[in-house]
Amino acid sequence: FNTPCRFVYEGWTVPVTSALASLTGAQVAMIGLALPDDAIHAPNDRFSLERLHLGIKGMRRILELIQETRRV
Repeated sequence: FNTPCRFVYEGWTVPVTSALASLTGAQVAMIGLALPDDAIHAPNDRFSLERLHLGIKGMRRILELIQETRRV
């Protein structure tokens, strides 16, 4: 997104991540795309289509990088 990544450690859980890790033998990374003022899970939450499209582009790039490292 032409901005350096910011690593934010927050207290939340997604129980399925441990099951995914166990079943696949891989590490699971959770990548949040919402902004703090999106108020996710609040009565007035929102998530813009622009953010969704940027997220899709970002996920595509991550998969490309993974594919490139597996070719080596």
